[in-house]
Amino acid sequence: MAGKSKQGKEGGGGGSKGDEGALNAFLKWASDEEAVRKWQREINLRKILGTRPNVMSKDKRERGNGVLARLTNFFPDEVAEGAAIIASRVPEERWNMLEWNGDASQPCLDGISAAHRFGAVVDPSDLVGVSELYHVLSGLMPPSADRYSAFHLGRLQQGDFVGSQDDAAYCVVDRSVNDPSRSGIAKCSRDIAVMLFLGKDQGKGGSIFRDLYHEMPTAADSYELEFNSLMAFHVPREYELTINQSDSTCFFLFGWFLKEGELYELEESKGPAECQQGLSKKKSVKLTAKRKLRARREEAYQVPAEFLKLAEEREEARRTKDFERADRIREICSSAGLKFNAGGRLMKSKDFSEKLVKEALLKLQEKSNPSSSSSSASKSRKKESKTERILRQAREAQEAEGKKEERKGEEEEKKPKEHKKAKEEQSSELAGSSTPAGEKEEKKASKREDVKRAGKRKAEEEEEEKAMAAAAVKKEPKKPKKPKKPKDEEEEKEAEEGAAVKEVSRRERNQQKKLDMIKRRGWLGVKQ
Repeated sequence: MAGKSKQGKEGGGGGSKGDEGALNAFLKWASDEEAVRKWQREINLRKILGTRPNVMSKDKRERGNGVLARLTNFFPDEVAEGAAIIASRVPEERWNMLEWNGDASQPCLDGISAAHRFGAVVDPSDLVGVSELYHVLSGLMPPSADRYSAFHLGRLQQGDFVGSQDDAAYCVVDRSVNDPSRSGIAKCSRDIAVMLFLGKDQGKGGSIFRDLYHEMPTAADSYELEFNSLMAFHVPREYELTINQSDSTCFFLFGWFLKEGELYELEESKGPAECQQGLSKKKSVKLTAKRKLRARREEAYQVPAEFLKLAEEREEARRTKDFERADRIREICSSAGLKFNAGGRLMKSKDFSEKLVKEALLKLQEKSNPSSSSSSASKSRKKESKTERILRQAREAQEAEGKKEERKGEEEEKKPKEHKKAKEEQSSELAGSSTPAGEKEEKKASKREDVKRAGKRKAEEEEEEKAMAAAAVKKEPKKPKKPKKPKDEEEEKEAEEGAAVKEVSRRERNQQKKLDMIKRRGWLGVKQ
């Protein structure tokens, strides 16, 4: 980005005219107070973030109650182009490198409590358009006597990053900045953090904003530094900017809206010295435990550079849906005592040791630098790897068959008791089959006779029932017409016919019950 802007300056032509037009468009828009206020009302950052959560101490706050706002297409298109040109035209000598490796034994002079490396502009007083840019951003929150703002211009070049931190800090502000009638110094806390990204053409390997607010971050908590996008959140909220591995530069604005008072508790290493006086023993113990936990976390994420490259290759493989390669990389890392957390970040596991790391590195070197003895040797190695793969597949198939057999055995054990009883009855019948052949024949003959008798009875009963039904339904011979009987006589006749039909159906039911009983007894081998 910076290279393009220099060419525009020196060479002139169409590129420089376009840059000048975008820069003038931004300056014209920033000087139009009515247009800026209308845009700020449309953004309405206070409504997006909502009210500040009640409890904001890192160990007591409820998870999930904070809002992380990501606004794309933040500025109007031409205004955003002008803002990017302002950042790219800052002279190289005005950039200050802020760097600290996270070693507590070495002093951190810039006040950032996490490991970091990036460029920043300390004094933007005579830079074109920078003060206007800060002024536009400071109006995103409604004016208040106890609210202030502080913004800075930054850039991420190749190898730059910002380690995990939560931005919590106290600072002192001159009260006369907002109101000249007020005097004195006010102690403030960082209330809302904002980051506006103005870098173009980041490509692969660019830095990523990773939200670490939740206990188990996922891939959905990672955001690319998209051009003309703004991130905003209440402080404290833990986050990081990953290492920029691309050769492109990402310019960004970062800063905070400040509020008078202590909005949260600070760790012992943060804040002025007077804030640490009068701490109770219980609080000091808590702060010590927090420091130890943070140190353990940072140590867990300190893995060798070779494996960090593997982790990046794994992310790329997952992005391209090459899951086989991603699984191979995960196996290599696990052999060294490393693991990937829920957010895809590589960290140390309980089995981590230097010995495992050395062994894994040796294997990696053997794979990356094969011996140049002869083509036949390489072919033999390939053949060996194929046979090993075939053997592994055979072992896996055997294990799968064994698991299937185990499942079948478990299912048989979990069968209902009724099936077991049925099996026992079958076994008892088989055991009783050792009786003499004569007794068996007698039983079979008696059963056949019972069935025949039952069939005869049923046939006789059916014939009787049919005859009774025919007699009941049989019509009387036609007689000469008689005068109509009164209604009460007809009703009596219908009632008699209904009673006869009911009697027939009742007998049918009784006969059917008897027949069913005979069948059951005959089946069980009981003689009538």
